[in-house]
Amino acid sequence: MSDRIAPTPFVTPLTNHQEASPPTSTGQTDSRLTSTNTSTHVSDSSEPTVSNKVTPQSPLDATADSTKATGLILEHSAPEVRDQSLAASSSTTSKIAESQIKHKNSIDILKEAALSGDVAAQFNLGMCYYSGDGVEKDPTQASIYFQLAAAEGHADAQFCLGTMYLNGEGVEKDANKAVIWYGNAARQSHADAQYNLGLMYHLGDGVPRDDAKAVNYFRDSAQLGLSDSQFQLGLMYEKGLGVERDEKKAFDLYLKAANKDNANAQFEVGRMYADGSVVAKDDDQALAWLTKAAQQGLDVAQLALVGFLTNSSKKNIDINLASY
Repeated sequence: MSDRIAPTPFVTPLTNHQEASPPTSTGQTDSRLTSTNTSTHVSDSSEPTVSNKVTPQSPLDATADSTKATGLILEHSAPEVRDQSLAASSSTTSKIAESQIKHKNSIDILKEAALSGDVAAQFNLGMCYYSGDGVEKDPTQASIYFQLAAAEGHADAQFCLGTMYLNGEGVEKDANKAVIWYGNAARQSHADAQYNLGLMYHLGDGVPRDDAKAVNYFRDSAQLGLSDSQFQLGLMYEKGLGVERDEKKAFDLYLKAANKDNANAQFEVGRMYADGSVVAKDDDQALAWLTKAAQQGLDVAQLALVGFLTNSSKKNIDINLASY
């Protein structure tokens, strides 16, 4: 699946493990899910997202009592990440639009094809209007062309339309319609639509909260190879949400996602190797995975790595890495 051009993320991204509370009502996502915070987990809640946490102000604060700080960081799972947008979506046809708009009159040709009922052209023209490629950016026009393609069963258009309804971009915001269009795409094995539906059912966003359904959607998407879903499914297994608790299964899922460079999963794998309660304790593996996650900018992994390095008995520790 190729690159997606898209509206703003499914929700405001929770990119670096910040404080979050479950929605206060069905169909409402907590407005405090904003990016770039350095909070870490200290609650023993059964939820993947935890609201009561200790937040070190800097790595120096974390290392003032590094044994305690590392314990707090490594003891608990990372929060879920909701950064699913059309820009991360896929369409084998969107690249066609990219090449077409480089040629004179290509948009006119694309419009002609779209208005004649060419579903791929409708989808591509929607992409062009959304991103402003070759035409003035116009989310409303984008939604119209996505609607035409979606009605004909185009899975990527259905996903895009669902995301636009969820964000209220180009159309009136309507989580219920988002669920319908995501559902249509999910039935066509659209991994990203399945992932977003899983998150919506887990959080009760636009639908009654139902962790069992969330697990089913995460599982379907994970089987298609989406690393975010593998990570989320791992969280559900580790916490026993919607499925019988199975920490070993959680580790296996984290490892699959970690091997695809999913930073959150890399942190979880490093945490489990450092802890030694689920898999055999292995400081070398813990260091390797925490480093991978930290180098991707994951703040909870950076804080964990500081504590891990400063308390390590290894003689070959990279001092520059530790100070970073």
